[in-house]
Amino acid sequence: MPDKRRVYRDFEGGVVLTAEQGGKFLAVIDEGTLADLLPEELERADLVKTIEFETEEERSAYLLKRFGPRSQTNL
Repeated sequence: MPDKRRVYRDFEGGVVLTAEQGGKFLAVIDEGTLADLLPEELERADLVKTIEFETEEERSAYLLKRFGPRSQTNL
């Protein structure tokens, strides 16, 4: 189980979390709030993705590029 999950940023349809597990730095992208909007054939679509990074710096660079800076309310 990941250690200390923290909200990085909310976005329309989901949330981005950060965590650490087994010496890896994780970004968890949860788009589960979109599930009700999907057609039946896509009901089982993978709405939660976990991406592993070797360093915290790599994870931070990825998140900044893809989602922008950490939400100030989530510091």
